[in-house]
Amino acid sequence: MEELRLDLDLGISHTGYRLSYFQLYNWGTFDNHIVNVTLDGENTLLTGGNGSGKTTLVDALLTLIVPTNDRTYNLSSGNDGKNGRTEESYVLGAYSTEKSDDDYTASRKLLRDKTCHSIILANFSNKTAINSITLMQIRYFSSNGTLKRQYFVIEGELSIEMLNEKNVGYNTSGNWIQELKKAFPTLSITSYDTFKRYSHDFSKKFGFRYRDKAIKIFSQTVGMKDLHDLNSFIRDKMLDESDSYENFNIISKNYNNLMLLKNQIDKEELQIKMLENISDSYSSYQYFSTKKEKKELIKDKYLQIWHAQASLSILTKEIDEYSINLENSEIEIKSKQEEKELLDKSIFEINQTLLSDERANRIESLNTRRKDLLKTIEHIQSQIDTYKKNISILNLDFPASENEFNKVKNNALSKISIMENRIEKLEEDKNELIALKNTVTKNIENIQTQLTAVEKKNSNIPLEYLQIRDDICKETGLESDDLKFFGELIRVKNNSLDKALSLESLIRPIALSLIVLPQNAIKVANYLYEKELNNTIEVIIIEDVKNDLLENGEDKDQLNIFDDDEEIIFEEENCPNISNLMLEVKEDCPYKAFIEKYLSINFNHNLSTNKEIVLSSDNTFSEKALLNINKKFIKAITNEDLDIHILGWETEKKINRLRNKIEELTIQLKAFEKDLVNQNNLINKANKKRLSYIYLSEISDYSTINKDQFLIQIKDIDSQLLELKNAASDLEELRDNLIEKETKRKDLELRIGDLNQQIGGLKTNLNTKINKKEKVDALLFNQDLTPFFEPISQMQSEYEIPTKFSGIEEVSYYKEGIENKLNSEIRYFDQELSKVEKELYSRINQFKNPNSSITLEYPSWTSDTNNLPREIESIELYTQMLNKLKTDSLPKYKEQFSNLRTRQIQQDIIDLNSSIKDWNRKIKSNISDLNDSLNSIEYQKAPNTKIRLTIERARDKDIRKFKNLLDKAIPDPAVAALGKEEQQKANEKFIFAVDKLVNTLKNDDRFATKVLDVRNWYQFAVEEYDCETSEQVRFYKDSSAISGGQKAKLAYTILAAAIAHQFDVFNYDNSARSFRFVIVDEAFSKSDDANSRYAMDLFKTMDLQLMVVTPMDKVNLVEPYIKSVQITICKDGKHSFVHSIKKEELKDVNEGRN
Repeated sequence: MEELRLDLDLGISHTGYRLSYFQLYNWGTFDNHIVNVTLDGENTLLTGGNGSGKTTLVDALLTLIVPTNDRTYNLSSGNDGKNGRTEESYVLGAYSTEKSDDDYTASRKLLRDKTCHSIILANFSNKTAINSITLMQIRYFSSNGTLKRQYFVIEGELSIEMLNEKNVGYNTSGNWIQELKKAFPTLSITSYDTFKRYSHDFSKKFGFRYRDKAIKIFSQTVGMKDLHDLNSFIRDKMLDESDSYENFNIISKNYNNLMLLKNQIDKEELQIKMLENISDSYSSYQYFSTKKEKKELIKDKYLQIWHAQASLSILTKEIDEYSINLENSEIEIKSKQEEKELLDKSIFEINQTLLSDERANRIESLNTRRKDLLKTIEHIQSQIDTYKKNISILNLDFPASENEFNKVKNNALSKISIMENRIEKLEEDKNELIALKNTVTKNIENIQTQLTAVEKKNSNIPLEYLQIRDDICKETGLESDDLKFFGELIRVKNNSLDKALSLESLIRPIALSLIVLPQNAIKVANYLYEKELNNTIEVIIIEDVKNDLLENGEDKDQLNIFDDDEEIIFEEENCPNISNLMLEVKEDCPYKAFIEKYLSINFNHNLSTNKEIVLSSDNTFSEKALLNINKKFIKAITNEDLDIHILGWETEKKINRLRNKIEELTIQLKAFEKDLVNQNNLINKANKKRLSYIYLSEISDYSTINKDQFLIQIKDIDSQLLELKNAASDLEELRDNLIEKETKRKDLELRIGDLNQQIGGLKTNLNTKINKKEKVDALLFNQDLTPFFEPISQMQSEYEIPTKFSGIEEVSYYKEGIENKLNSEIRYFDQELSKVEKELYSRINQFKNPNSSITLEYPSWTSDTNNLPREIESIELYTQMLNKLKTDSLPKYKEQFSNLRTRQIQQDIIDLNSSIKDWNRKIKSNISDLNDSLNSIEYQKAPNTKIRLTIERARDKDIRKFKNLLDKAIPDPAVAALGKEEQQKANEKFIFAVDKLVNTLKNDDRFATKVLDVRNWYQFAVEEYDCETSEQVRFYKDSSAISGGQKAKLAYTILAAAIAHQFDVFNYDNSARSFRFVIVDEAFSKSDDANSRYAMDLFKTMDLQLMVVTPMDKVNLVEPYIKSVQITICKDGKHSFVHSIKKEELKDVNEGRN
């Protein structure tokens, strides 16, 4: 192979800083001895058996140059360093693991304990520099076992042996660093306690263009074996990761703070609302309490004094009148009693005369007998009347003899069971009519309820579902517009109305689902988590739907299917039988795009009128609503009596349909009611006949209804009385006198009784009047009535009390009437007070202990209200809290929210956007810089070619989605010039966009990691071109078709260009002080010999010093390029050593191995 050429002549051989020597002490398995690796600025080979310590040496060099975050140990193992090696394990000399006593865990075997210290030291010489540069790191453990580090940058040569000669270096005294510096006064020794400051120093001295990038490139050369994927190699190895994620974390943090402020504002606004309700209830409580107290004062004080004043003069007059009337009544009763005594004596004498006459006794006996017979006849007549009533019901004649009576009775006995059977049948028919009537009545009630709901709610959704929504809104504070049912926003298109029954039946489960914005979803979910429901309810969270066709100005009714390479558009008229295309979404619906997208995914069944197709083809349905989907048959409800039509936003058709149904059912109901009246009449008639038959069957014998014999006996008695009266006329005169006197005595007794009652009443009334007067006297005694004049006058006016009365009863009547009114008013105010008090306590309890949805939404609520008492007497504390919230706390938080939103969050979004734009420019600049370096490197001969990196935008939907989210979140500066209301809407739109952006990134780590790394926004490739014509020779877009050798060649060419750029190798003015040391670890494991020699020639031509880490079987490839060999040895598995030899001795070593 011809020697590789560079287009740039550096003019100096072996220029720049090169590794002169490298030392270790107590690092890994290099235990308790100084390891010396001398290179003298020349290339060297590091080799040795597995586990001998090669990687340990490489990791030590990495530790000197590369910070912890960018450093991965044991990269040569191919495990990305995932082997548990750490700085601490290297310092302690971990060499193996062993099983613990518990047989479940493993512990490390260590060569050293935490009293040890470790040193890594490397000297870099430069022929053109006055002094070489020595880097040194010392590690030790503090008293509490923490690993400590000290970093040194020394201008000049220093070694571990020199430290030992001066007896300086690490010790337990606190001033060992000062002692070290004093021991070497001719050296410029700078110590650092952080790697960042240490690396800033050596990076400047080594001429790195960009410290972080140069160190990263140095680290990447160690672990790179080949080029697995060209795009990933350029993106991950050649370009730095952007800091957009940190910008996003700032946005996320500030947005979280903003949401905490919003949560605090929402909480305090709700608290203010609840406290205002408490204040309103307390105002009502005070109002009714004051009213009640005023009425009680009128009743208990003013009314009593007025009554006493009005009663006093009337009572005095009435007492006098009652005294006179009582005296007159007592005189009269005495006279009447004397008159009665005379009459009693005269009547006694007449009775004695009559008792001594036998004729009188006989007449008395016959009269008694006649009375008894009349009673018997009266009883029998009653039985006859009842009997006649019953036989008239049965259309029978009254029996004229006992024989006819018995025939009637026997006939009645036989008819009873017949009538009972007939009644039973009539009752069954009646029950059937009642059941039918009840069904119709219930249907009318249900339909009327639906009609009322449709008219009131302006929705076709069933009432029970509307009630669920109302309950959710009441509990969560949402409006019904925030919780729309799917069915309220879609309807069957006019050209598909003939399929409406089938479509509405199938879509019913979706139509009865609520749709909710993401910011309201948690409130609804909390409610559903807590509550018991009688109906299943599904809630669909609205997603952000980007309608690509609409953005490109295409027809809204097109169904879109896209991939990265093609676009297929199905017009609606070409697929008219797809279910979702038979539906239309309400034009002004803000979620139209989401609903159309949802229907296209979840309701995209094909309508077929062919039975065989429906039964055999998946995702099809019939006109009678039979759906075949996922190997299942689903039959939807199609009974129109159940009013399955629930779609749409116009309710007129449904209202008319429900009204017509009610009219039909009302006609049926009236017919059933008329039939029931007729049926009841039949039952009543049958029951009357049955009871009549029972009555006739229970009459014992004919004598019960026969009075003839008793009439004959009365006729005989009347004849005897007539004879006796004619023979005893003197007795009649005496008897008439007796009757006259008894009548007069009776009148006297009645009058005496009336007088006794009158006297008793007069005495009672007199005592009552006296007692009342005494009470009035006591009430008014020694009382100054002046303060009561005005309120009593107001009372008289309010209750229309006259100034004059006819008597005490009228005064008492007015008093009683006013008391009744006052009691009624007091009861009313008391009831209202009780209601308000109950409401007030309820609102206080709700405020102190709100429902779980509030405490979940606002966790700090309980601590805000915990110290507030529940008693009404402490209401002032609630008032103070209300005033503080309204005048101090809430305005403060709103101001903070406004400042954070309009200043910080908006600036954060602008910063993120600017950062991404800056990083786009940096990526393009980095590619340009790499291409500048690649332009100096010859890639191929015959023809002579070079390579350059190409960059183009990645066609990735995640990145497009992120850019769309970010674009929507970027604040519009024109908002500041808008009116207040427009600004409010713009701010809400901005917050919604930021919420969408932040939550999308937070909830999907894969997505966030991908889109926030701007390197993923591009696709990278390599173009090989002819140096003379600049025409493309080959284009490497991916590495799947490239051989292992070609991959390695591409990788090392690009890597060499990156090294040259970051180490500033091709800068003539800086090349003399540039850093030239590179570690290539197992560089040729997957490369052919030609490409391996190309890599070595490339590094040689670039004048880079190499430490090549490779197995012994690859030594022949690097032998022409090296001056020395470092061989690591570890015979016992825990103690390693390095054997350094010149290249000339390598042949003897190989022969010894063979």
